Amino acid sequence: MEQNLENISNLIKSVSEIASNTSENILLFDMMGNGSRERAHSAIIGFLLNPKAHNGGEMCLKEFIKFISQNALGGFSPDFNTNVELEKDLGPVSVNCPKPTGGDVDIFIEDKNGHTLVIENKIYATDGDCQLLRYHNSLNDLRKPHTLIYLTLFRKKPSDKSLGCLSPNVIEPLKTELVTNISYSDVNKWLSNIK
Repeated sequence: MEQNLENISNLIKSVSEIASNTSENILLFDMMGNGSRERAHSAIIGFLLNPKAHNGGEMCLKEFIKFISQNALGGFSPDFNTNVELEKDLGPVSVNCPKPTGGDVDIFIEDKNGHTLVIENKIYATDGDCQLLRYHNSLNDLRKPHTLIYLTLFRKKPSDKSLGCLSPNVIEPLKTELVTNISYSDVNKWLSNIK
């Protein structure tokens, strides 16, 4: 038994040394082969943001929104009654039209007043046609005040494709200032804060 614990300890030290000697930050997800699986990351982030899912209550959500400007948050007010859904269905996808709508939101967070945070998690996948514009239009149709958050590895801005700028039928593309960009560096800081 003692020999097994020593072997495990040595293995962890070796992996840590290898990871610290690389030019990139290696996360446990990468070591398990899940480094690019957005749904796995969204499930973990969504779980931590859900005040009803763990003993941390709304503290994890409150720490997360510190990475979003107050202007972008609008009236969002996190508390224990905040609901979190993964892969929230906003209806059928409609793209080739003046006002694209629909699609599935990666992480959908709604406070007790109906204000929503919509997190689109992009690791390596490309943006869908009018993706953020569809979410924005769908939530406007539902009269839900919302904040669009675009989570990428390096705080990349959403593409013109996602904003609807490349679709000839779109009347009004989404303005970039209506999207808050955050990175996995922010997520790492958030995880350190809530740990």
